[in-house]
Amino acid sequence: MMMSFLKFHSTKLTIGLILVLTFLIYAPALRHEFINLDDGKHITENPQIRSLSPESLKRIFTSTVQRTYIPLTIFSFALEYHLVGNNPFLYHLNNILLHLIVVFLIFRLGMALGLKSIGACFAAFVFALHPMHVESVVWATERKDVLYSVFYLASVLGYLQFLKSRHWEDYSISLGMGLLSILAKPMALSLPLILLACDWFYNGSFKKEDWFNKIPYGLLVFPFAWITYSINTGIVGQNSGPGSLLRFWAGAFYLKKFFWPILFVPHYIPALPMSIFRFEYWSSIVVIGASLLAFWKYANRWFRLAFLWYFFSIFFLLNLDYSRVMQMVADRYMYLPSAGFCFLGGYALQKVWKSKFFSTALGKTVVATCLLILAVFLSVKTFYQVGIWKNSFVFWNYTIEHTPTSFLAFNNRGRIYEARQQFDLALADYKQAVQLNPHYAKAHKNLAMTYERLGDADNAFASYSKAIELNGKYSGAYNNRALLAERKGDYAAALKDYDSAVAANSNYLLGYSNRGALLMKLGKMEQAVHDFTTAIELKPHHLDAYKNRAICYLQMNILPQALQDCRQAISLKKSDPIAHLICSDVYQRMGKYHQALEQAQHAQQVGYPVDERYLQQLKAKIVEKPQ
Repeated sequence: MMMSFLKFHSTKLTIGLILVLTFLIYAPALRHEFINLDDGKHITENPQIRSLSPESLKRIFTSTVQRTYIPLTIFSFALEYHLVGNNPFLYHLNNILLHLIVVFLIFRLGMALGLKSIGACFAAFVFALHPMHVESVVWATERKDVLYSVFYLASVLGYLQFLKSRHWEDYSISLGMGLLSILAKPMALSLPLILLACDWFYNGSFKKEDWFNKIPYGLLVFPFAWITYSINTGIVGQNSGPGSLLRFWAGAFYLKKFFWPILFVPHYIPALPMSIFRFEYWSSIVVIGASLLAFWKYANRWFRLAFLWYFFSIFFLLNLDYSRVMQMVADRYMYLPSAGFCFLGGYALQKVWKSKFFSTALGKTVVATCLLILAVFLSVKTFYQVGIWKNSFVFWNYTIEHTPTSFLAFNNRGRIYEARQQFDLALADYKQAVQLNPHYAKAHKNLAMTYERLGDADNAFASYSKAIELNGKYSGAYNNRALLAERKGDYAAALKDYDSAVAANSNYLLGYSNRGALLMKLGKMEQAVHDFTTAIELKPHHLDAYKNRAICYLQMNILPQALQDCRQAISLKKSDPIAHLICSDVYQRMGKYHQALEQAQHAQQVGYPVDERYLQQLKAKIVEKPQ
């Protein structure tokens, strides 16, 4: 009993130390900034997370972000935004804490699958500090990786408990965790397959009931996953030949990176042109072939579970067409699929631990030295990898240094130069991005914006048009081309492009705001009110939308609504002179001259040059009609 007590507390201490070490190694990320790689779309510029009102929550759970249905992840961002706004600290902290929970669940799952405490702790340690997982943890946007993994692993644990107890309460808990997982990320679609692998691992074979009890999981996860996969069917590769080589390359890529964790970059580019005679491709075929042969010939169940877990988890990401997607492979895609290999490592260690070799002094020394080297290597490598996510400039310079053919890196570094108003440097980077990948619509759009800032309207229009040609649902390109047309006085073309912008993305805030402003200019007040109302629904604190809608109501002589909107605008920004002037005009039309004068004077006090004649007219009205 005493030995069991000591062993229990030793295990608790070990897993506790692993969690503390993991937190310390990832702690520098708490000072990191957001990265200009989808953090804007998901967090800093995402109107969906600006409010926790019932309407906003409904929008979160009925719409996609970046063509992906991840409502639970977006809801978590909304909670954080409610607390800290766009301060990145809390977002990074929560990602790290979720990663720690995943590490603990890896340990628990290893024990549930049959590993001894030493094997389960080793599996958790490798998972915790493998540098391939840094992207999923320190990139705020990849909250979906760590969040879906928490519920995914909880679902698998619940299912393993069900296999032992045959209590339907455990099955229901597993099913509920599976639902939460799929709402966090569509990759949870693999859950029924992983549970089938667990059936085989647990029973040694498949029973008829094993297939039947996966039906509820399939019915639960498939409809939600299909929302994302149906949107992205246009980028699924149907080509054979070189496309098939890419699938082999991608399948082997993750195996190589996991077992040889030397270099990790945010953007990997396949070797071009694709040919079976290139080392990258024939070696990938060899790796996949050898893995399949080993799976078939080597009967060890831990080995087979590791490869089943990997293949079932990663399968849905192996059939993309490089010519039309931004990233064929990425470190984050291996976050949860690597768990099986961690369990395999834990099993291998405990086999060595029980071997005759380990019973000798030399054996203990060799094993301890190897474990120490591995621990130091993973810790140092992961700590270094965390550092490259410090800010966007460090991040993209590192990428360009190690992947000079990364069109994504040049495009996003160009955005940094653009923000710094170093337009010549931005133009050079955007041109390089377009040269590296002529099909990358976003680079054409950014190139157009830089041309526009440099006063080259013709090249700007041509680049916006090219971006739209490449991506017919590119709301930002439609919007910016509309602004160009509007400045040229071509209002019909501008309206057509604004219509296309909001048709492509029903949550596109700028499209509604800008179309509303043009409709107001054209005297189409009712239509403008509709657009400003939609903009306010998307962003409840949209100051300009309230002011513009107030002007529309004023022009329509709907004074109570105009007054309500201009008051709301003032509550959002008391120092805004235009809001005060609009209110002054409303009060003046309502015959409330004291209030009208007071609002006009407020505008004057914050530095706006109010027409003195207007003030005198209001004072005269007060004398004529004292209130």
